[in-house]
Amino acid sequence: MTCDARPSTISGRRLRVLQHDLDRQVDLQNSRIADLGSPSRCRRGCDACCHNWVDALPEEARAILEAIRAREGAAGVAALVVAANEHVAAARAAGNSRAWFLLRRPCLFLRDGACTVYAQRPFTCRAYHVTSEPADCSLERPGAPVIRVNHLPAMRAYLDHFGSCTDFLPALVVAQAEDKTPWT
Repeated sequence: MTCDARPSTISGRRLRVLQHDLDRQVDLQNSRIADLGSPSRCRRGCDACCHNWVDALPEEARAILEAIRAREGAAGVAALVVAANEHVAAARAAGNSRAWFLLRRPCLFLRDGACTVYAQRPFTCRAYHVTSEPADCSLERPGAPVIRVNHLPAMRAYLDHFGSCTDFLPALVVAQAEDKTPWT
């Protein structure tokens, strides 16, 4: 799906509140699942999921860009746009999310096994958790059972606040970088 680069109707502050609420709901559900003996295994260094096709909202891409701009300046944003364009071209060549995963292209924001924009990560990353062993998620163990926690109710409640569609995160980064509208 293609999203337009129109200015967001959701402020940066409102986005952070909604993300906090989503995190709280996901944490509560993960806690309940852990109490049943199946804790989330997601942690720094366990990054198989960070090679997946990541969809995001335009507002989330904008928040990520603002964080990069604050931390690295215009040069950081420019470098990110170049990398994002490379990811978009590779995604088009791959054709679908499974083929993308098999390419083993890391997320634009994955460095040394950690997310460099963790506080601004999109809803797909916030709500993606597994309870299986991290080794089961790797390509080296094809057919290993990966047990994913379903956070769909929390994700739907979060998405209900947005009137926009989701798209491939690198494509949104490029579109949002071209939008010069101030965002608070």
